[in-house]
Amino acid sequence: MSKEIVGSIHPSPEQFRAFSELDQATPITMLNLLRFNEQAEPGSVAAGMSGRDAYAEYAKRVGELPTDIFRGQLQTMLSGLMTLIGPADEEWDEILLVRYDTVSDFLLMATNHDYLVVSEWRTAALADSRLVAFASS
Repeated sequence: MSKEIVGSIHPSPEQFRAFSELDQATPITMLNLLRFNEQAEPGSVAAGMSGRDAYAEYAKRVGELPTDIFRGQLQTMLSGLMTLIGPADEEWDEILLVRYDTVSDFLLMATNHDYLVVSEWRTAALADSRLVAFASS
């Protein structure tokens, strides 16, 4: 991973540890704020593609994972227009809301070898991101 910014593309070890200490049975919805690279990272699995196309490939590959690995349900996918309230440099290309029945379901995916291989497409695609967990009902 060439220009990885801890906490921006991937969680820091402290963030991941804190997340893993949540009640494992809690239903969650993950808010994904995404800003794509113009071009996917050079030398990555997606070299030569746009960041948006690399992310689309990531999403396709995640959707092809067996349900014992990926148990999320896409709730909403929207294209960003502008930031009305917030820092001017926090413009987002896309947002996703993905629901997981439990924190445990997300952790099983995030630590699975097959998912980690697929996630290389996500890493290559993104210039910046936020991933925020919300309790679902």
